[in-house]
Amino acid sequence: MKCYKHNDLDAVSTCLSCGKALCPSCSEKFSKPYCDGCILEYTANQKRLLIKNAIIMVVLFIFGLSQGGNIVFALGLAGVPWGWSALNRITPNIFLIMPIIGWVIYFIIKFALSMCIGIFVLPYQIFKIIKGIKDSKNLEDYTLAN
Repeated sequence: MKCYKHNDLDAVSTCLSCGKALCPSCSEKFSKPYCDGCILEYTANQKRLLIKNAIIMVVLFIFGLSQGGNIVFALGLAGVPWGWSALNRITPNIFLIMPIIGWVIYFIIKFALSMCIGIFVLPYQIFKIIKGIKDSKNLEDYTLAN
């Protein structure tokens, strides 16, 4: 089997996503054997997700500021998605069986805790968004150049 990109070279592996044959240089291009098309698709998906998260964060921050102008409240509201995600990792499964009032109380408490956690997680998430967008651009440039 020959490499999908270099027809004169024998393949040593296949793309983990689509199964295209890869020669040694294509196989070692990234940390795992992926073809350029799959890497570009993955990078584009990750970039869209980062941009979507940034937009949600900004919208929540602006909404929080419009509700009285309290910057701490706005930061807490902007951090709710990440605080919520952090709490989802530690929520026990016992909460699956509750009456409706239990769910209402659960979501109110979880929302308040998400705001508290979100204030501290928000700067890290902003850093991750900026770094992720920059890294995706660098990876796109590297993939298209080689």
